[in-house]
Amino acid sequence: MIVTACILYRDIYYPGPTHKDILLEIISETNSVPCNTTAIYGFIDTEGNFHTRAAAFVIAESHGQLIDNPTANHRLHSYDLNQIL
Repeated sequence: MIVTACILYRDIYYPGPTHKDILLEIISETNSVPCNTTAIYGFIDTEGNFHTRAAAFVIAESHGQLIDNPTANHRLHSYDLNQIL
């Protein structure tokens, strides 16, 4: 089950409620803006494992965590979840 959004940036995992919230935290802490080539956007599951958006989509779908009409690209976004622990 997916429990939180997360960004992997400079070998550090930054968890948070949404990727937007995490980006603001990273910018504040590092004075740099992570982009798609320097950061991996994903999610953390109940076991503490990091998953890419694509892998997290499959997990969230199998646990019934998706809203009725999730993003069509089969890559999980924070707003696609109907529940986060």
